[in-house]
Amino acid sequence: MSAHAFNPARRDLLRGRQRAGTPMRPPWALEEPDFLASCTRCGDCVRQCPERVLIHGDGGFPEFSPGAGECTFCRVCVDHCQPQALRLHAGRPWAWHAEVSTQCLGRSGVVCQSCKDTCPSSAISFAPGAAAPVPRIDAEQCNACGACLSSCPVQAISLSRDVA
Repeated sequence: MSAHAFNPARRDLLRGRQRAGTPMRPPWALEEPDFLASCTRCGDCVRQCPERVLIHGDGGFPEFSPGAGECTFCRVCVDHCQPQALRLHAGRPWAWHAEVSTQCLGRSGVVCQSCKDTCPSSAISFAPGAAAPVPRIDAEQCNACGACLSSCPVQAISLSRDVA
């Protein structure tokens, strides 16, 4: 590692913060070490994102902010990434999926299906016949676009990295 290479773990250690894992990069980002080495932090992907769901994260590197809304996977960020830290590839745009926490209203007997209503990939289902059903997320169908996060009235949905 060069003396000028960005090391987010070291930065957090020096600032007294504990890092909760790898941030969620824009869709089609290279693996984290390659992404950090390739990304010039120019901000073109953030500026060009029509959905405004990309932000400048730690060290100026772009991150997906799922609370800001839904990523439509329009590929504009990839098209504007000159250093090619974002590259289209076959398969899913990133290795993340949605998960439902115990805070879900359905677990408290309250009927709510706002997450299902906003899911563009139909990855969320509910067991038929239950008085207050709890959402089930099909991790294979879920593209982690973030639509369900902003629609959940109690913020019971989060995005988690797929286990390899």
